[in-house]
Amino acid sequence: MASQSQSPFTNTRLMLAGVICGAVAALMGFLHIKRVEDSKVGEKVTVYYVRQRVATNQPLAESYLGKAEVSKDFYDAVPRLVTLGSLNICIDRTPTRTLLPGEPLLSTAFEAGAETATLPDIPPGCKERAIRVDSQRGLGQSLDVGAIVSLVGNFRLGEDPNDRNQTRPLRLLQRVQVRLINGLANPTDDQKKNAKSITIVLGDKTAQWLTFLERTRMEHDFTIEREPATERASEANKEIPADVLELLQTRFPGVVTGSAR
Repeated sequence: MASQSQSPFTNTRLMLAGVICGAVAALMGFLHIKRVEDSKVGEKVTVYYVRQRVATNQPLAESYLGKAEVSKDFYDAVPRLVTLGSLNICIDRTPTRTLLPGEPLLSTAFEAGAETATLPDIPPGCKERAIRVDSQRGLGQSLDVGAIVSLVGNFRLGEDPNDRNQTRPLRLLQRVQVRLINGLANPTDDQKKNAKSITIVLGDKTAQWLTFLERTRMEHDFTIEREPATERASEANKEIPADVLELLQTRFPGVVTGSAR
């Protein structure tokens, strides 16, 4: 009797060859991107990629990973790439899907329910922005994704940006919605209570003010103030209270053009 032809799904050799070819293709694709990125000049960001297959029941170890440098533009264009600063949220956790050699490491692979988690679309003229926060000051309770919060910071407002005698607290951002906690859409209870960063959506001009103040005038991390559940998020570019915006425009004219309401 003539032997029946075997399906690739029943032929172990073919299955193994397919897995190997897929892994090689993924690795070559990532290395090609890395070579292109290496040829660019400018700021670089160190990210991680998978070197060894990681199953869904297997805790991630750093020995399974490799490092690669990519341009800041590439990093900004690929959401949730894991960097030196965010690796700790992935180590010792099991991925929600099998990770294959050669693919870039994304924090979404470790979010419970990551495949079904949904976030509102980012409106036109807005951008997603991660902000460092001190959850031990001001909040005093667990923080949830989707919560409406305001953010208070201490800023050096004198002519000399290093003069700490001119530091004063400002309620810089009011009624903004938390999209991610520590880079995660589905953080653990412990991460909710000990948030190190939150990601929010801001209008472009508000984001410019925030960047300027964080880089040149800010003392310490932001303090979180939770708003009542009935509050709605501020409109884009109206996240800074009117009196605070007027103060900033008076102290730092020309920093953000066209920022008047």
